[in-house]
Amino acid sequence: MNKNPSSRENEYQKDVVRRRPMDKDTGEQVVDGIIHAGAISLTLFFLEIVFRIASGGSIASTFFVYITLFSVSAGVIMSLIASFFSEKVNHVIQSCFLSVMCLYFCVQLVYSKFFQDFFYWDQMLVAGDVTAFWREILACMAQNIFWLILMLAPAVLYIIFGRKFLPPVTTSWVFKGVGLALALVVFLAGSGFVNMHSDDLGDEYYYNEGFIMAEAASRFGIITALRLDTQYTLFGRPEADFSNDGPEITVPEEGWDNLFEDETTPPVIDPPASGDSTSGGTSNGETTAPPPPPVDTSPNVMNIDFDKLIASSSGNLKAAHEWFSKREPTNKNAYTGMFEGKNLIYITVEGWAPAAINEKLTPTLYKMKNEGFVFENYYCSNWGGSTATGEYAFMTGNFYASSSCLKKSASNYMPFVLGNMMSSLGYKTNGFHNHTYTYYSRDKSHPNFGYSWHGVGNWNEATFTSAWPKSDRELAVNTLSYITPDKPFHLYYMTVSGHAYHTGNKQANKHKAYVKSLNLGYTTNGAICYVASQYEVELMVAELCAELERKGELENTVFVMAPDHYPYSIVGKTNSDNQAVDDTEGTIQALAELYGLPADNIFLNFDLYRAPLIIWSASMEKPIKVDKVCSAIDVLPTVLNLFGAEYDSRLIMGRDILSDSDGFVILNCSNASGISSSNNWVTKYGIYNSRTKTFERNPKYTQAQIDKLLSMGYVDAHNDLLKKMRTYSNYILENDYYGKVFGK
Repeated sequence: MNKNPSSRENEYQKDVVRRRPMDKDTGEQVVDGIIHAGAISLTLFFLEIVFRIASGGSIASTFFVYITLFSVSAGVIMSLIASFFSEKVNHVIQSCFLSVMCLYFCVQLVYSKFFQDFFYWDQMLVAGDVTAFWREILACMAQNIFWLILMLAPAVLYIIFGRKFLPPVTTSWVFKGVGLALALVVFLAGSGFVNMHSDDLGDEYYYNEGFIMAEAASRFGIITALRLDTQYTLFGRPEADFSNDGPEITVPEEGWDNLFEDETTPPVIDPPASGDSTSGGTSNGETTAPPPPPVDTSPNVMNIDFDKLIASSSGNLKAAHEWFSKREPTNKNAYTGMFEGKNLIYITVEGWAPAAINEKLTPTLYKMKNEGFVFENYYCSNWGGSTATGEYAFMTGNFYASSSCLKKSASNYMPFVLGNMMSSLGYKTNGFHNHTYTYYSRDKSHPNFGYSWHGVGNWNEATFTSAWPKSDRELAVNTLSYITPDKPFHLYYMTVSGHAYHTGNKQANKHKAYVKSLNLGYTTNGAICYVASQYEVELMVAELCAELERKGELENTVFVMAPDHYPYSIVGKTNSDNQAVDDTEGTIQALAELYGLPADNIFLNFDLYRAPLIIWSASMEKPIKVDKVCSAIDVLPTVLNLFGAEYDSRLIMGRDILSDSDGFVILNCSNASGISSSNNWVTKYGIYNSRTKTFERNPKYTQAQIDKLLSMGYVDAHNDLLKKMRTYSNYILENDYYGKVFGK
């Protein structure tokens, strides 16, 4: 029996709806393929825009061009890959692509919010350490839940509805070829646009040999940063080519820092008087001081046959030997050997800021800061990678942009770090941390630095009160037996009481009432909690000083203390009223109060990165003020010179602060503003902003003096110096350069 016409029509319509993509004619496949590729590209573009808004960054015109071109290129490629198989398999492939991309954007958002930096693939080496902060990470995720849901939505929606409404299309080989060609053309257009910005420290630099994850994400977008990070992780970063640097810039014979004859303020103010002896006399009985012995100003170098090394090497290694051999060494000076033979206590202080030192609250630290070497212009750059890179810079005199630096250094020859140096001089060398001893692979790096390494997990004789973070005072109490009068000792500490978030910090809770009772002038809960948490450092140092005095070693001991980074995450979880607060805004208000800075654009305010540096011994008769600009990489060579150690100043990126060398600070700002600002620099004459390409003069100098300076190629010379320092600082770590120099 024949079915009625309407029934046959309904079945026909069902058949049409159920047609598989492969059943469609060529024209339909082309249209569907274009729609699918466009939808994937639009999704990637959407993720870039959402991430940018969530991180607080502005959408500049160049950024818009980059994310448009690179999103289209990546979207077309992803769509083409998901067109080779059956509809079901293609849907699975495309779902996996989108899931990975959405998850990657979410990971980068949480990581950048919490660590003020971006995640590199090589940080997978230490990725397990991040789980120690799971509570703080969960709090950060909760505070950004809207953005996370928004960035996960495309993957979820595609997995559920994509096969029905946007199925991947099995296209012809002609379509695939045309699509691939289009993707390549768009990609080349994006790369060409990068090459148009080839000025010093411009987009081209960060796209190639100057790659920094934060800069790449800020300038080109997350997708391009991911591609570059993957490419450079697998195949290595392009080496800088200095063969076409442009015209040679002649450095004045007297050096940049001594350019103007009318300058009267030396970099080191009130240097120590030589020959204070009062022995000897005259015929009338008056005592006279003998003439001071001449100061040895020979260069701090070792007997390294660079000519032989250059002759026996090639490529990048040869270029490194040539650069280091020509580098101007720093000279010995009136402070060389000033602390020779003394004990050394070297402390990296977690998240330390100038406000953490106060005459009423921290009298011990206040005394050390103002009665030892008084550093007027010490900066704490954001090297990238949070604590690990700040600690690495402070300990090695070199710098690196990823928290994998300590892990990577574990297999390198490290002759100049203090553990190895002091051990070779007969010192007992021990290192301590009141957190997990394996964190950032310190169980591998720090023994290689010459320390017997002690931390939570391998330090059985130590006892700590259960808390997060643990007490710095208790850290000191557990180490008092290592203060040995019978043999010189070197103790290294990495503190943790000042760790973010300070508003949920157990040590802050313990001291908060006491801090409030002193009426220090802080009104925000974040600022009060920060100062309260850092009070533990005062208690720690006071314990050490008391034990040193009991054992008669206080005047025979030198303290060196500096931060790993500024306190980038102060407010989190809840405020004093147990109410949820916005992390970034609360932190900004706390930082503004602690530093006395305007809240607007505070993360791009270079004064946020001014920090305390203590080099002090009770044997010092008077303070020595130091005006030279300096940073973490300069501390190690300064201490080596003070202890009269033999080292080669050409092989360490930092410079002895007390020498007559020019002061030069590389200053990377935080990424909390959504805009990365790396490779700024500071000298005695002012600050260069690498993003705006402007030089802000120090008010001590006239505009005429600065104009003369700039006309001599001052900015170009220092940009060139910065790029070379970054290239060869990376080379030292990534290629075990010291091992090659010394044949180890």
